[in-house]
Amino acid sequence: MGVFYTAFRVERYPEMTQGTTIPRGLVDTGAEFTWVPAQQLHGLGIQRVKTESFTTAEGRTVKRDVGFAVVRLNQRFTVDEVVFAHPGDLTLLGARTLEGLGLTVDARRKRLVAAGPAPAAAAIRPGVAKAMGIIVPSPRKTRTTTTRKTKLPSPRSRPVMKRALKH
Repeated sequence: MGVFYTAFRVERYPEMTQGTTIPRGLVDTGAEFTWVPAQQLHGLGIQRVKTESFTTAEGRTVKRDVGFAVVRLNQRFTVDEVVFAHPGDLTLLGARTLEGLGLTVDARRKRLVAAGPAPAAAAIRPGVAKAMGIIVPSPRKTRTTTTRKTKLPSPRSRPVMKRALKH
């Protein structure tokens, strides 16, 4: 694929008022997560919510803390899990973040481009999805009935009813 780097911004979630620019992150579609130096994430007040195990490019297994952040690239942004990278770890822009941003890699030009519309379960046939109960039924359309217009008798043809007067 070729290696290239890009700048991106990380912001605290959900406020999105504090952020920091990462001037050089390796675009890595082989990495699921985005890795940001822990010191920068701590500076933003991003909380560690869990610990995950990762396999490095050298084949080592490492444990790193993970938190939630907003990742922004130009006009696009997404909420994603970010890894608290230790000194010596690479700063990465991972595949899940790229997908959330709606971006894909143009390997020939070594740049990020719009991925186009996101697929929405195209692999499931509607009949199968309905049988599985995963399609939300649309509200039933109420059938409008047309009323027949009956021809009313003309005023001349109506019988005149006289009131009987009692004396």
